[in-house]
Amino acid sequence: MPMPLASLVPAFALQVEDKPFFPHLANNPKNYGKEIFPTKEEYLANGMMPEKRAQFDKWFEQHKNEPFNLNEQLAAYCTNDVDILMAALIAFRKEFLEVSNGFDVLRESMTIASVCMKHFRMNHLKRQHVGIVPEKGYDNADNQSKLALKLLKWYSEKNMVNIRTAHSENGEKKMGNYKLVAGSRKRNLLLRSTDAAGTDVLSAILTTTLSFQQVSQLENNGRRTKNV
Repeated sequence: MPMPLASLVPAFALQVEDKPFFPHLANNPKNYGKEIFPTKEEYLANGMMPEKRAQFDKWFEQHKNEPFNLNEQLAAYCTNDVDILMAALIAFRKEFLEVSNGFDVLRESMTIASVCMKHFRMNHLKRQHVGIVPEKGYDNADNQSKLALKLLKWYSEKNMVNIRTAHSENGEKKMGNYKLVAGSRKRNLLLRSTDAAGTDVLSAILTTTLSFQQVSQLENNGRRTKNV
């Protein structure tokens, strides 16, 4: 999970000791075998988020006068890391077993991506279908120009027309083997770009006058155009 190790404890409601504060800057050979009194700077307090800093300040005031045995605390700190990670993995495995109908993520997959793909194949892929996911997902799998889509949205709102684009409910309009970048029957507006470049669409949207019928005729005659 994309979170610090300490956040795993509340995230999974783990029954383990919370991750303690540790003076990382005091962890050097000259302090080994000694009892020290670390400063706030050695705890890297200035780099903490506000909520964590408030917790640390309260904790520090309670423990600043207690001797800190680096050898013992270093061993305890590392052990706590392992305890949290182990408990989190067990909790994650248990929850995933429940939602995936028995898929053991720790035994059957090595990465999050493979976990998700196998869960999809096991529990969501229909029979007689091939589990191949497009590189960019099922939504807008083709390259799209953000500039072009913003321009089309602006044009649609400015002229109060419904323009069908890749972000429409049914995606782009298809005519033969081609996909139209945008189309509007009300304005006889048709756009197509072979590379979905924003500059191509910008010039086309301002100059296009061909109708749906004319484009269909061009397609039927086998004529190829760069922008329609």
